[in-house]
Amino acid sequence: MRRLSFVAVLSISTALVFVACKREDTEAPAEPAVSEPEPEVEPEPEPEPEPEPEPEPEQDPEEIKVDQDVVSRDGFEARDLHCVIDVPTRGATGYILAGLTDADAALDACAPKGAAIKVEWSYVNNVAGNASVSASSQKMANCVAKAMGEVHAGVSAKCSAVLLLGDLTAATAAYDAR
Repeated sequence: MRRLSFVAVLSISTALVFVACKREDTEAPAEPAVSEPEPEVEPEPEPEPEPEPEPEPEQDPEEIKVDQDVVSRDGFEARDLHCVIDVPTRGATGYILAGLTDADAALDACAPKGAAIKVEWSYVNNVAGNASVSASSQKMANCVAKAMGEVHAGVSAKCSAVLLLGDLTAATAAYDAR
């Protein structure tokens, strides 16, 4: 029995020590918490003003006029280029010049010795047509009209220009003599 009492006393003592330790832990006064400084309250930013509505895109005019006294591009030469573009198209002038430049070899073949030839034409279905040619001979006029029929531009327009064909020095002299 003695043995049982010793074990009982030991168990009770251990339990009391455990409870006492726990009690000390829970009853210990908490250290005062170091209060963190509260962040400064920044004033609310003013709301951004509403962006102004974008202006309406400018309406393209019903027709665009192109007037260039001198045109020189990749060997193609012309003077007094005037066009009225019926349907506004971005880059229309570039399309017209590209089409004429592409036809430069065929046009130069019509007057290899050089000539300044007045031509009026219109673009129908993106192709130059209805060409009216003022040349020193009918043969030259027919050749230029045929070459103009191969000019494409992707625009709807009426144009006129003095084309400097063939030898540039002779063609420039012929233009200046007009």
